[in-house]
Amino acid sequence: MGTIQYLLIILGVIVVGLAVSVSVSIFGTNMEQSNTDALINDCMRLAAKAQTYYSKPAALGGGGHSFVGISISDCGWKSGTNQNGIYEFTEIGSASFKIIANGNENNRVEVLVLPDSVALVSVE
Repeated sequence: MGTIQYLLIILGVIVVGLAVSVSVSIFGTNMEQSNTDALINDCMRLAAKAQTYYSKPAALGGGGHSFVGISISDCGWKSGTNQNGIYEFTEIGSASFKIIANGNENNRVEVLVLPDSVALVSVE
């Protein structure tokens, strides 16, 4: 083989190595974004169930127009953990509370739940 053929082989290996490196980086970024989107989706589902709990009379197992005493099990979940991350309710008051979601990709989502709306507080 000639010198030019060796140079072409080396150049081909370098190009393939760079392509693999870039694709691994892109895949990692997509995994993190996908997990963040899943956390937001789960928080919104929890918030919708919490708003139903808020509206339901206390005699029927609801909050009676208060979030005080709400738990994840009141929103139809057995635990605060699923394949996307760990969820917890914090700062629970009569008219609002926060859902904190810590994802599997070292990301975090914070959602404020009010009786008639939901606000995305932060995404990290």
